[in-house]
Amino acid sequence: MKIGIDGTRGINKKAGIGRYTRNLAYEMARMDGTDAAFLFTAVRQKHAKDKEIKRLIGKRRYVFKSIPGEWKNALWGWPISIADIWLRGVDLWHAPSIWEAPLSTRRKLVATIHDLTPFLFSDLRGEKVSRNQQKRTIRVAKRADRLICISQSTADDLVKFVPEAKGKISIVPLGVEDRFCPLPYVKKEKIILTVGTVEPRKNLILLFRAFLALPMSLQKEYKIWVVGARGWRESSTLNVAEALGDKVEFLGYVNDQKLVEMYNHAEVFAFPSLYEGFGLPLLEAMACGLPIVANKISSVPEVVGDAAMLLRDDAESWSAGLARVLTDANLRSKMRLAGLRRVKQFTWQKMAQETVKIYQDVNNSSSGSSSL
Repeated sequence: MKIGIDGTRGINKKAGIGRYTRNLAYEMARMDGTDAAFLFTAVRQKHAKDKEIKRLIGKRRYVFKSIPGEWKNALWGWPISIADIWLRGVDLWHAPSIWEAPLSTRRKLVATIHDLTPFLFSDLRGEKVSRNQQKRTIRVAKRADRLICISQSTADDLVKFVPEAKGKISIVPLGVEDRFCPLPYVKKEKIILTVGTVEPRKNLILLFRAFLALPMSLQKEYKIWVVGARGWRESSTLNVAEALGDKVEFLGYVNDQKLVEMYNHAEVFAFPSLYEGFGLPLLEAMACGLPIVANKISSVPEVVGDAAMLLRDDAESWSAGLARVLTDANLRSKMRLAGLRRVKQFTWQKMAQETVKIYQDVNNSSSGSSSL
């Protein structure tokens, strides 16, 4: 069986789906007995991209095409499968997101669904963007032989909004790189860290209001670091942040080396998000030994288990929860150890192994049915 994987987001995007795609490609390229070839598309910097691709997949076969993303989105919906023409000899395609799924392919098709944000929070993404993503998700769910969901929560949401997906779903959790680990040479600071795109769905306003409700002694002692690029409608978040003055720093996107150090510098990781398909920063924080305070929503309980403090989505609960964790060193130590134990369940190697089993199952089945 020859597997075709569209690795484009692994070289063009850094977080979220990009991280998933990059690790999927890396593991598949190194897995014995797996015949994988790759397709990459980008607009410019072909020479630099070629170097990055070779570092990622070694000597595995790949095709690189220079094409704008919006053109590709349109082409992948055509009645003729351009992907099959560009990367020949493929028996099964794996699309790491809805936008990499060649809808007209005559090969078996596996696609990964990461979240249902366009359906649940269409107003937070913009109606036009959300409608396009909704339509694409529905088309992919109907066409695919198997759908990989990264959490049970995402699977439940998918069936709710796209009933045709029922019977096609397999759940494969994400993993975390070995570089995310405790660093003994990094000194702890009075930092509350949060990681994610600055946009309404990440719900940073809740964290800011909870911080302002903390006892003044804790407000003076601690500050908040926000790591992540600015996203859709970030102005509302930034406006509320002004009330914190220099108690909050927006640090933008940082590379993984710096991110690991930040996880290790902080004393607490805060994750007030309104919705997550999975929540990779939760794994990263646990792997670095950082106690977690998070909203009890969507996939978060699946990921953290009993290793985090899960709270209601209101400032009063958050202020009380933060105060408890920040003032109790013994509790932080217990949460740290629980997180380090929990995160051992999540590796990219395990993700890849489970994904290969799905390929084999789909290849051997005409229906592509599954347990859900």
